[in-house]
Amino acid sequence: MGADLRHGFSSHLIRCQDFHGTPGFFIGSELSFEAKLNAVIDALYMLNLEASEKRDFEFGLMYGGHSEQELLIQILSNLNHLIQEKVKLSVFIDFERVALPAPSNFEKLSFKLKSRLALIDKNRAKPTLIDELIEASNDPALQWSTTSLNDSWIGHIDGIQFCTVNDEGEIRLSLDESPRAKRIMLEQLSQHGFDFDSNTDRTLGKGELQQLIAILQNEDTVSRLQECISPQRVRARVIRKKARFIPGQSICEDLPCLWSNNPVYENTAHLLFCAPERTYTVHFEISTGGRIQNNFRYGILKTALDAHFVRTAREIHPWLENQGISPESCLPILAFPKLTSARARSRFSQLTALAELFGVKIVQVKGSTL
Repeated sequence: MGADLRHGFSSHLIRCQDFHGTPGFFIGSELSFEAKLNAVIDALYMLNLEASEKRDFEFGLMYGGHSEQELLIQILSNLNHLIQEKVKLSVFIDFERVALPAPSNFEKLSFKLKSRLALIDKNRAKPTLIDELIEASNDPALQWSTTSLNDSWIGHIDGIQFCTVNDEGEIRLSLDESPRAKRIMLEQLSQHGFDFDSNTDRTLGKGELQQLIAILQNEDTVSRLQECISPQRVRARVIRKKARFIPGQSICEDLPCLWSNNPVYENTAHLLFCAPERTYTVHFEISTGGRIQNNFRYGILKTALDAHFVRTAREIHPWLENQGISPESCLPILAFPKLTSARARSRFSQLTALAELFGVKIVQVKGSTL
């Protein structure tokens, strides 16, 4: 049968069953790599919807030979390792069973990955200017963070980016990537005499930055920015209220994680938290229309594979342990805005069952229009 579009399943997912009643799910090999991965999580979600006693299923690629086939099989092996005690996964290519390789052990990591970890260490030296701004502002919505992607600290108002500060204290206007947030900020700045439309990458003096922050903290600006829904705002609220959601401290944002190292496939964990007895990888998602969309299901897959990397990549364990992290105890978390509609809440139990299959904890974040 075709996919159940009420749940946002991929319309490319084809369902059948064998003579023994084992459910099978097939997808064409010509589709994108992401579509194939999404089809796997859709198939598992379908099984949870049925609450069937049969906990094994078959997943197949029709007309194999695609260039990304080896990568997909390796990631399927890693997923199978995470769920094998609960669900049995059999993989077929052109209706012939394929033996899954051993799960990735990430023995040899790339120089690029190691250099990004080194950048995280370098970024721990916070510019003096930022400490001065934090003390002067006393606003929990004003946050500063670093990532493994650049060597600057980033300023946010409730998760909306507005500037960067490098290790030399140079301040640069850097507005959020969201077109809507950028438009609102430029309009508000223009109303207060700032005209940055012609050069949104310009440098700022300390006085200009303080004026910029004051405008963004203005009640009217805050109200308008509430319209902007993004994973960054979910992240900001988790960090501000982390004691309620996740015990411990934030170690780094945007941690590079491998889902496979042969062939190489990299993803980014949005946040890495550390507590005395537990470590957490956190992935943030948003939905549209207040419904549980497919991106929530795929978020479960992403954070589960990120945590698998942290637990098994022994080559980075010394680096993690230096941060006070116990990598073997890593728990994946999916965070998203609190569900408000009756339709979304009615599906939450199925989403929770899917998360439990991968050992993923779900956190719902309250707050305004999120």
